[in-house]
Amino acid sequence: MDRRDWIRVLERDPWFASLEPELAELMLSLAVERKFRANEIVYSANDAPSGIYGVLSGGVRLSQYTASGKHILFSTFSPGAWFGVISEFDGLPRPHNAVTVEPTRLLHLSSAAFREIVSRDWRHCFAMARCVVVLFRGALGLLSELRSLPYPARVAQTLLAISDHEVAVGGADAAPRVTQDELAAMVGVTRQTISRLLHDWEAAGLVARGYGRVRILDHLGLGRISAMEVYEGSPDRPAQRGLRPGR
Repeated sequence: MDRRDWIRVLERDPWFASLEPELAELMLSLAVERKFRANEIVYSANDAPSGIYGVLSGGVRLSQYTASGKHILFSTFSPGAWFGVISEFDGLPRPHNAVTVEPTRLLHLSSAAFREIVSRDWRHCFAMARCVVVLFRGALGLLSELRSLPYPARVAQTLLAISDHEVAVGGADAAPRVTQDELAAMVGVTRQTISRLLHDWEAAGLVARGYGRVRILDHLGLGRISAMEVYEGSPDRPAQRGLRPGR
């Protein structure tokens, strides 16, 4: 990929697209493209800061293991997204693992390059900090919603959010790249629970399961489930196929 390809992909992200041309050009001039195989570690939790990364192709999942050994998936980043910024600001070790989900190209801005950029102009520092704020706002919004919803609504919202992001950054279809294990980790239920729910939704024509993907067939139907318009019963028992009769 050449620099024009970099720009075309990275400008899908609203944060990067909003940067002053001078700052965007400076970042690109100091960054290098790196290639990774599928399931290759970009960095691990507790690693020292090593810079920030922009996804040019492929995808990267961020996850963490708790002290009790539970696996928590934070997010999967598609082309156009940036990650790794937090440790560059606080200087602390990486809080999570970053692993590619398929053959991936990343644009890497090293820690030294990052420090050079933010030290040149206070406005550059402010602009880079906005990347952290965007991620933080998104995390807070998702956390507040997911904590108060029954799990079918949480699963529906998670699938719709991943799909919306992939479409926004240029994805061709509504087939979120997420395995059932990853979806279970994101929502906070077992894989068996996810499997049963997706089986019901597939029978109802809402989704189609594939290898490493869940294709959304009925956005409106999932949207109604995510808003709990079609949810019945307790959080431990979804309505049959996630739909009320007559809906």
